[in-house]
Amino acid sequence: MMNEPKYYLQISSPDLLEGQRYIGDLKRTFGEEETFSYDAVQKRIYLYRSMWDASGKKLAVMDIMLFQQSIRYQFYPQNKTCVKSALRTPFQRIAVPSNATFLSQIYLGGSSEPREGVLTNVWMLTTGDSEYCFLSFTESNCLPLSEVCFSKDKSWVFATSFNLTKTIQDPSVFNPPSECA
Repeated sequence: MMNEPKYYLQISSPDLLEGQRYIGDLKRTFGEEETFSYDAVQKRIYLYRSMWDASGKKLAVMDIMLFQQSIRYQFYPQNKTCVKSALRTPFQRIAVPSNATFLSQIYLGGSSEPREGVLTNVWMLTTGDSEYCFLSFTESNCLPLSEVCFSKDKSWVFATSFNLTKTIQDPSVFNPPSECA
């Protein structure tokens, strides 16, 4: 039986967060790189995604989700087209899900000297019949590091986050391009 930490400093990420993620699906040889800006105060998310399929074909899409207005913009820079649609899903904070089970606390990297590693909390989330995810967040500030999920349909899907900052460098990323007017 694993020991649960006696306390959790934080189980949700900072209100403002920017960074990059890589997402892959091993069964379908799918890859996606994304740059994101996350604003939990005004409930909005910006994603710039570059995706590749198994043949190597690349597609870029910019998503701007404005949850307070219930609007989503999808802009395709290749042909400068924009799709505006209703956003029907509620805003979700970047956080450890309430039904996740704590598994372990580990150092990513080294633990022999200061600044060699990152103290990380690892969680498991069961999402359905034979579907589960392993989630890792930094102990300090609860920054999302990785997700590794398994489902019968998709096999293994993984995501890793990097270059995270607790600020929004350019708030104009939440403004839709002029083609979306």
